[in-house]
Amino acid sequence: MDSATLTLVLTLAVASIVMVPAMVQFTTAAIAIPARPAAFKVWGLIYLAAWSAIGFVMFQFAMLSNATLPQAVALLTLGVGGWATFQASWLWLWLSLELSNLRAGNDTATLPPAREKLCRRSGQLAVVGLIAVALAAIELGYVRKLVETMIAPGHRAIAATILVTAIGAFLLLFGGMRMVLRRGEPMTHAEIEEDIGRVKLGLQSRSGDLRFGGVKYRHFGPAKGASAQQELSITEMTKAWRSGEWRRNPNLFNAFIMTAGGLMMIYGGFGIPIAAGPLWTKVLCGGLLAFVTFKLIAALRRA
Repeated sequence: MDSATLTLVLTLAVASIVMVPAMVQFTTAAIAIPARPAAFKVWGLIYLAAWSAIGFVMFQFAMLSNATLPQAVALLTLGVGGWATFQASWLWLWLSLELSNLRAGNDTATLPPAREKLCRRSGQLAVVGLIAVALAAIELGYVRKLVETMIAPGHRAIAATILVTAIGAFLLLFGGMRMVLRRGEPMTHAEIEEDIGRVKLGLQSRSGDLRFGGVKYRHFGPAKGASAQQELSITEMTKAWRSGEWRRNPNLFNAFIMTAGGLMMIYGGFGIPIAAGPLWTKVLCGGLLAFVTFKLIAALRRA
């Protein structure tokens, strides 16, 4: 290893070590109540400097590996831009939940100007970041390779079912987030602990406390959450569809988005083993899918 490469490796190591605490402190200052503008600016600059150093090293390594300039820029965008997009999305979601919780008791409530600006800028950065990452993936040929794999003979049916499942998962998640942000109810710290503990531990005691092996789940540090629920019968959904009310009512629109996403996940998920599995899975999953389709059509006819 020559001296130049060693310098880049050491720079990457130091910048990565600095980046982690800077990220934690910057994020904590960004969501802190009351606001900590001085800490936000100081740790933000340190965070930016650390990522600038990481990005510089990534770019240099790309050029040393004989990548073209557009490829090096795309790699830099994919790495640094991808992380910036994740960070911005996280901040936007946190502040959006905070606003949703405020409006649960007062429809006219707003965030303080500085937090509202941060929420708006985070959302804008997340959108721009997603576009930049997508363009970088196209420049590096990842999208082309994925498309070629999906349309290759013998892969098309599998690719189609995976794509349908992925779109369904996105619609289900999008509809759920939209419903929570529009009409969610604030969650207490204990409720957040219970929900996370249920996922991580999977067990619940008679008292309602989540325990595993005598240990109760605890989440330390800040937490923000909101919950929402909506129940619609097939008859109600059919009437809303026929009258066109689903297009005018945001809550019904969310319900239809989530329903469409759920159905796509079911059909796409069962379609994967039908397209790629052995004969017995084709018969089993095909039979289950036919049964689900029959029951759904029967319910729609009765509605």
